[in-house]
Amino acid sequence: MKAPTVALFISFLLAGGAAAQTPNGCDVPSNLLFDENELNHVATAVKENQQLDIAIIGTGSSTLGGPEGKAYPAQLEAALKARLPDIAVRVTVHAAPRQTAATMWEDLKSIVSEQKPTLLVWQTG
Repeated sequence: MKAPTVALFISFLLAGGAAAQTPNGCDVPSNLLFDENELNHVATAVKENQQLDIAIIGTGSSTLGGPEGKAYPAQLEAALKARLPDIAVRVTVHAAPRQTAATMWEDLKSIVSEQKPTLLVWQTG
């Protein structure tokens, strides 16, 4: 009885080690990338105001740490600050775990009217 249990435990350890490896960078399949979306209103606002305010409305996963220990909104903000050093970049997160899109829609309307972000990212479950 001990030998099968030990063998099973070792196989879980080996499988877990393989699954724990993380890829280098953030690989995105090409079919998920769209280059025809220029976001002209965002470019104009950034030029005119020298700032970029992004509101992210999402589920609980919007606050989960990625491979570097930071959630994707924090990684996005850091990347944009590095690429746009002369622009004031601010990313705010409004996490709504376990809420339906209909409920999030009501929150979204008030966030947009109060915060007036340059760009809104809405992550639905």
